[in-house]
Amino acid sequence: MRLLAAEALKLRTTWGFWVYLVLMLGITALAVSATIGSGVGAFDDESWRDLLQTPALGSLFPLLIGSVTFTNEFRHGTIGQTLLLTPRRGVLLALKLVTAALVGLLFAALAFALTLAIALPWLGAKDLEVGLGDPVVRETGLVVALGFVLLAMFGAAVGGALRSQMGAAVGLLVWFLVVEFLVGALLTALDIEGVARYLPVSAAGAIVGGEDDTEMLSQGAGALVLLAWVGALAGVAAVSLRRDVT
Repeated sequence: MRLLAAEALKLRTTWGFWVYLVLMLGITALAVSATIGSGVGAFDDESWRDLLQTPALGSLFPLLIGSVTFTNEFRHGTIGQTLLLTPRRGVLLALKLVTAALVGLLFAALAFALTLAIALPWLGAKDLEVGLGDPVVRETGLVVALGFVLLAMFGAAVGGALRSQMGAAVGLLVWFLVVEFLVGALLTALDIEGVARYLPVSAAGAIVGGEDDTEMLSQGAGALVLLAWVGALAGVAAVSLRRDVT
């Protein structure tokens, strides 16, 4: 617990944590407000579910903050002191993954709470029957939390494998925003598009929307695939940590 507290202190005393958090909440607030304010079409049960999934638009931020849990150590040269306190590198890797998971859970809780804080009174003023007791609120909140936790752990594993803060951040952004879509297009051209469902972005997207999209994995399968990616990258990070860290 003391080691976890130390990891939390490292994160909350760096500017990146707060910048990512503010940006994520800002994007969530703008997206929710724009969706409700536009008033396009009837607001039915499906629209309510889609609105509750708005925090997924900020899913890159838990991914990036997860990578920072590792790369900050190498950027600022504190990895040596950390290993003096926690010399077993396997324990350190597990500690970073747990820290990233907790931060991902925090980001999900804050983004989802902000979504509800904006949506419930606004929709209530429009005489729409929505409330915290709706089963869809609990279900969507859980899948958003699961997605954020796994993405943050994925980011931490990538950070541990690459060790470079710039390399990890750029690599994650390029893969999630560009490369995987190009790979998916290539697989489609080769008539093996089913393989693309098992790539990280597709797996993460399936956690939120997989139950309603026959071209994606189910939510459970998406979570297992993304967890498998975390495990594979954590294995690479474990090998990377055996190298000299100075």
